[in-house]
Amino acid sequence: MYTETPVTEVTWDHSIALGSGQIMGMDGSVTWADPAQPSPLDGTWTREAGHYVEVDWAEEGRGTTRLVTGRVDESSGGTDQVQARSTLTDWTSRLESTLPLRPVGYWMPANPLLSGGVRRKPGLFSWWFTHQALTRAGFYPSQAVMTSSVLYVSMCGSAWPVPDLKHAYSPLGEARQIHRVGANDQSPVPVQGDDCPCTANVYGLYLTRTATSSQPWQLTADLGTRSPSAGDTGRVRMRVHPSGTSNGIGLDWTQTHVRVYRWNDGGTMTQLGSYARLRGGQQRMRWSLIARSDGTARLLCEDDTSGNRTFDQVATFASTSVPMPTGSTRCSVIVESEGIIGAVQVSRGESTAHVARIVGAKIIRDDSMFNVSTRSLGAWDYVEPTQAGAILTKQADAERGLRGMPLCQWIDENGKFVQADFASLAAGALNPSGDPVEHWVGPDQNTKLHNFRWAVPGKGPWRSQVVTYVGMRRLGDGATIPTYLLGQGRQETVERGTQFETIIHPSEDEIWLEPELRPYLAGNPYPSETYPHPAGLSKWLDRGIGTIVGGSRRDEDGNPTGWIVPGDVPEWSLTSTGHITGALRMVDPRTVVVSGTAATPSGLDMSTMPSEASPTLPEPRKQQPLPQFRGYSKAVREDRTVSVSVTGDERHPDAVHDAGMWVQGDNYAAYIASELAEALTDPVEIVQVDCSLDPWIKVGQVIEAHQRKVDGSVTQVRGVVVGARGSTSSASMSLDVAVTAKAVQEPEDPPEDMSPPVNAPPRTIDPPPGYEPIPYEPS
Repeated sequence: MYTETPVTEVTWDHSIALGSGQIMGMDGSVTWADPAQPSPLDGTWTREAGHYVEVDWAEEGRGTTRLVTGRVDESSGGTDQVQARSTLTDWTSRLESTLPLRPVGYWMPANPLLSGGVRRKPGLFSWWFTHQALTRAGFYPSQAVMTSSVLYVSMCGSAWPVPDLKHAYSPLGEARQIHRVGANDQSPVPVQGDDCPCTANVYGLYLTRTATSSQPWQLTADLGTRSPSAGDTGRVRMRVHPSGTSNGIGLDWTQTHVRVYRWNDGGTMTQLGSYARLRGGQQRMRWSLIARSDGTARLLCEDDTSGNRTFDQVATFASTSVPMPTGSTRCSVIVESEGIIGAVQVSRGESTAHVARIVGAKIIRDDSMFNVSTRSLGAWDYVEPTQAGAILTKQADAERGLRGMPLCQWIDENGKFVQADFASLAAGALNPSGDPVEHWVGPDQNTKLHNFRWAVPGKGPWRSQVVTYVGMRRLGDGATIPTYLLGQGRQETVERGTQFETIIHPSEDEIWLEPELRPYLAGNPYPSETYPHPAGLSKWLDRGIGTIVGGSRRDEDGNPTGWIVPGDVPEWSLTSTGHITGALRMVDPRTVVVSGTAATPSGLDMSTMPSEASPTLPEPRKQQPLPQFRGYSKAVREDRTVSVSVTGDERHPDAVHDAGMWVQGDNYAAYIASELAEALTDPVEIVQVDCSLDPWIKVGQVIEAHQRKVDGSVTQVRGVVVGARGSTSSASMSLDVAVTAKAVQEPEDPPEDMSPPVNAPPRTIDPPPGYEPIPYEPS
């Protein structure tokens, strides 16, 4: 509940930075009109710093529009003032939250449960990281992550749950299979959703992480849009792992309905209920199904009208005939969506709210950004924990688009964080109807034009536009076995009874893409069964294949007496497949730790060197210490440059733009270079439009301003509003407009108030002193 309070004056200032990827917030002020005139002197002032404020403007015949969503910054008043005044600001302070950006592989690893599985290209786009930064900062462009989640898959720019190394270091579940529906060698399709880019035409097989809990299972699906089309169909089902051996439950949706199903053994389905997506006059985008261990369940849908992200109950089920397990059981989740889908989440709990309050975010991209082959990222380097705002700023500045503009970032009047490319704004993409919002500013309209201000900035000349970026060259695309040496230990002797620990990091300018995290023990053969390697390929340490731990026993003189066996390190266990568990631990995506305690027989120590007495081990291999950490592939960092000529004159300097890791392909870099080159010779023109107060004009909209001249011609300027400053007391506004088109409409007939031209009579002009006048002789 919020208290409505009248105000006497409101000012607001929203803007977009076009020179760089700077995040622009909101500033404003409000003069209160409290009848009781509260004051901190008598203890009645309650609007302390941080107090939540929403300011609306109501106008008869036009309805209500939001001017400011923010919080009180500071306030002042006095006995000589009728009312107190507060300055308002936004929540850009949230962006000080830090998060790591983890490295990512371009190809989905082959499904280890399938024989002959092929790698799949799930697609990864830079706005996936935008989504991660915004989510960490409290701005959720899609489904919010619950703290009790055991699986979270955001389809905002990727179908990966968390972009990590083969999902071994993934706190929110793992992916087993991702591809296009009906085409397992193609990536899903990115499409623009209501709040962020989403995914369509996607099939995904996921596993929840292990979490011991007696709580119910809550399956939540973000359907991506509140304006579904006929093709927006899909389903998500959850079954006790391994799937196919037990019943499950799930959601199925069409353009008009969401249905609850029970999935039976053998793949058949039983419908438990069908419910309209349109509820309370709005299409509901997020639906949540809660299933309990006693077989009961209930269906919730999100209520976005309350100001909080909460769920309303839709239906209850006395029995689904699917009692969900308790304890540490894992579930497999299958996503199959022909249409748009935003996110899928599984949590252990029964939550009716995501967070206490959320204002959300929008990530808007032009359709040209959705090119899987040229815009998806080849690999991503590890970035130390960085403030979310710094990540967003660097990205926005790097990814220049139409006319060399950076990604536009600002906090809008509803408190939402918006990141949009200039091409989308110029096309009017932020208007829910899909059409540009046109404000005709002229003497015969409600919104009066007061003034046009313009300036021509200095520019150039430049020889060429250069774009530099960090490319990644992938090694091992065709590898079917882990042969790439990613790192190894050092030569050392561990005395009996001593704990040891070896930390392995990638080499400089390298990224581990698919490390082999299931080690084998040196001196033991690989298993010969089909899983995890093809039959008949019994591989040994001497072949340099796979991750190998262990070493050799050494006597008091340092002589080898054989290989280390599992019992020599109590923390290690040998599995039936020949793997060693308890030896290797992945601390983060670029740190692997091999540890244990040397418990060798009396009189023997442990050496990290292989056994020199091995008859099959090649001599060079005997000189390589253990552990040897290998994988299927890795990426090598390469600094790359793309150039576009501007003047070509060697006397002029180059304009250089660094795109960093946000661009990882020459095609995209060349596009950015060409747009920047055009901007050098023909930059986007910014004009200032002073006009009467129209609170419905918002930053990010497309407007048209018309100026009628004395001769009857009309100067028409069309562009994106990149700044809006208004004051209710002066009843005026000042707009900054990035011009996208301009024209002059000539009058059809001469204005009536203009007299016909008259020939002026000649007149004699006296020359300066010292000059003889030239006589004038009429012809």
